[in-house]
Amino acid sequence: MKRKNKGFTLVEVLGIIIVIAIIATIIVPGILNVTLRSRQRIFATNSYNIYDIGKTYYTTDMLSKNDTEKKEFICQNGECVATDKNGQKSKLEIDSNVPDGKITIDPDGNISMQLSDGNFCSYKYASFNEIYTKEGSCEELDVDIVHDTTSPKITLDHVTKSSNHFIVNYDIVENESGVNDVICRYGESANNLDKTIADASITSCAMRNLPNSKKFYYEVCVIDKALNKSIPCLTGEVETSDIEKPTIVLHNDPSKIQNGYLKVQEAEIKYDPTGVDNPEYYIYTSKAGIINENVLECSTVADSLGNKEPGKPGECSKSVSSLEGHKWYKVNGNIKVKYTGNSDTGYIYAILYDGLNFGDSASADLTKTETNGPVLAFVSSQSTTDSITVEFTAYDSESGINNFVCKIGDKTGVVTLKQGTTYVCSLTGITDQNKQQFSIKANDNVGNPSNVITGNGTAKAVSKPTIAWQGYNKANGKTNDING
Repeated sequence: MKRKNKGFTLVEVLGIIIVIAIIATIIVPGILNVTLRSRQRIFATNSYNIYDIGKTYYTTDMLSKNDTEKKEFICQNGECVATDKNGQKSKLEIDSNVPDGKITIDPDGNISMQLSDGNFCSYKYASFNEIYTKEGSCEELDVDIVHDTTSPKITLDHVTKSSNHFIVNYDIVENESGVNDVICRYGESANNLDKTIADASITSCAMRNLPNSKKFYYEVCVIDKALNKSIPCLTGEVETSDIEKPTIVLHNDPSKIQNGYLKVQEAEIKYDPTGVDNPEYYIYTSKAGIINENVLECSTVADSLGNKEPGKPGECSKSVSSLEGHKWYKVNGNIKVKYTGNSDTGYIYAILYDGLNFGDSASADLTKTETNGPVLAFVSSQSTTDSITVEFTAYDSESGINNFVCKIGDKTGVVTLKQGTTYVCSLTGITDQNKQQFSIKANDNVGNPSNVITGNGTAKAVSKPTIAWQGYNKANGKTNDING
């Protein structure tokens, strides 16, 4: 009996194929993964070898030769070459396969690198010792970024200040990722630093538009690019400068006031702009004054209390060379103002301005000044045989009459008050009956001279005596005058 051969049915063949596919699905990825990892390890080992070559280059070609120039090797076409600032080329001696990328070596021996063959990427940050290898390219990496965990340090250098601002100058030490931001705050309380400076730099922070003679507290913090904050921040306190009060010294002529008057009064104003940036100088006078320079006439605005006399200086535009009363003037600095011929009292103010704040004003009271001397007028003259008398009036309604000088001929007469404003100048003991010229003048109490009265006078001559004779006339029995 023959044996009948029997094959696989279609169902059985499909089942076998499915089983084989399942087995392949399980085994093949594992095999491929093992292969991939093997290739990655080989790439990583090669990268470590290149890194070691870089370290050797630093020791033998940079450190030993005191070469402080940073080297950046560009790896392509199977070699890694760096070009210095002089155009000289350096090459890393690498025997194995060289992936594309770059290797950077700084003067301190820190090495960063990123190498890729298109399938794998090996990279190292300058501040890390580890070399990392991953699948793919290195395009998204920047290995020159320093991974920084150290806080920056800030120390005070010095503080400069004026009446309306202060500047904190400091030193920042940040040798890793670099400075990202400087945060500068200040306020009137150490617990309430409510103002932040937007333009703080890496060397200084300026706090401006401040009131004078005011204490402020500040804090300066540094943030590096790795977002580390300086610990501690820089803190301190500063008081803005005071605006010094000007001084006013009055120079009087004469030195003492006479019956409420002076001949000339000069106000000398001095300013001290120490601690004031771009100072502005102002005066206010209630009386007309004389100056020897051009100044700017200003409008007057009300002060903080609403007072308009003297108020505060406003806009200044008109250039003038003399001062009117009841006005503000912007002057060039120290100045002298002369007052004369003004029968009113008054006052003068001086003030210093820093563009934001007015300092305390200085003031001085001004005295009446007189330039007109006494007024003299001739009334009459009389004479006797040995005297001449001149009668005159004298008047001065301001400082008053101080003295008279009466000359008759070459002799000095005596002046006496007759009544009211009438005076008499007398000279006695005159023996010369010739014509005598007289002059009378006076000075007031501040030294102003009067007008001069002049004229002529003559002492009366002595009359010739007469002799009368009387005789007795016997003829008629009478006594008769006898002329002869």
